[in-house]
Amino acid sequence: MDYRPGEISDLNDLSLPSWERGVRQGGLMNKIIAHDNLMQFVNVFNSLSIKYVLIFGTLLGAIRQGDFIDHDSDTDVLCFREDYPKVGIAIQKLQELGFTVPLENLPMLDHYFIRNGEKIDINWILDNGHGEMMYADWIKWRKFHFELPLDHMNFRGIEVSIPRYSPQLLEQTYGSDWLIPKQKKGFIS
Repeated sequence: MDYRPGEISDLNDLSLPSWERGVRQGGLMNKIIAHDNLMQFVNVFNSLSIKYVLIFGTLLGAIRQGDFIDHDSDTDVLCFREDYPKVGIAIQKLQELGFTVPLENLPMLDHYFIRNGEKIDINWILDNGHGEMMYADWIKWRKFHFELPLDHMNFRGIEVSIPRYSPQLLEQTYGSDWLIPKQKKGFIS
C-alpha cells in the first residue's frame, strides 16, 4: 500500500484541542516516523523504569500483523498510575528529543507526545480494587493482563511491553473476530 499522508495541523491552531496540534489529520500513518517515535518513547520510559504496554489499535496491529495499522490515528500506550510521578522527567527528556508535549486542558490524566505529525497517546490506568485495571469507568480490563512480569514482543525491531495474554485482551476489546481487519469510522479494528 502506498503511503498517502494526511495534512499535519498547525501547531498554533487554537481551534483544535492541544493534543491535535501538529498532528496528522487523516491519511495513512507514517510508519517510519511512528516507529522512530515509539523507539525514542520506549528508550526514555525504560530508562526511568516507567511501566507501559501497547494497547488498542497499536497492540492489535502488533499482534495481528506485526505492524502499525495503516489507517490508525496514533500509537496507543497504557501506563500505570503508580508511575505517574515520574512522567515529568519523561516529558523533559522527550522534549529534548524534539517532541511537543501539550500540558493544558488534557482529558483525565492523558499525555500526548507529538513529533513530525505522529502522536503517541498515553492513558494512565489504575487498579479499581475489584480485579480490574481501569482507565475510565467504561474502559477496563481484567487485572491479570497487567500483572508483572508483563509480556514482551519484538515489534518492528523494538522490544516492547504488551499485556499478558494479549489475544484474550484483544478479544475482550474487539470481539471474537479481532483477527479480521476492518475499518470503521472513528474506531480502529
